[in-house]
Amino acid sequence: MKANVFGLLISASFTFMATLTASGQELMPLAQWFNRPAADQEPSYPFVRCSGYYMSIMNYAGAKFSKEEQDRFTWTSITLAFSAAQVRHTKDGSRRPLKDYTENVTKDVERIADEYVKRMQRTMPVRQTLQWMTNLSREMDRPVRR
Repeated sequence: MKANVFGLLISASFTFMATLTASGQELMPLAQWFNRPAADQEPSYPFVRCSGYYMSIMNYAGAKFSKEEQDRFTWTSITLAFSAAQVRHTKDGSRRPLKDYTENVTKDVERIADEYVKRMQRTMPVRQTLQWMTNLSREMDRPVRR
């Protein structure tokens, strides 16, 4: 199920945006990012990016969702952000406390979420976004077919 959710996140990101700008860095489509040489990839990036996406959903249209859906989006964003912090902590040889990494990841997630919200505001009214997110949420709840 987690692989299916991650796959849905990736495909949702592809359909939702071509490029965004955050802190002077271009957020390229994830398919393009995954095709870059490993040396050019920050391992935590997909987790940060997807966490920011879920946070943006809550920031843009969260009040329109049920409490259960709000909890699910929030939990997903937090889980992805914590995973990114753990990846950075491990990559750096665990020299600093994990808290330092969670603070940095949180800032990155917030910047990406802000950019996604700007994009949502430019491209979709809230009602259309809600319908799209409801469909995505139903996809996430479907059992994985093997």
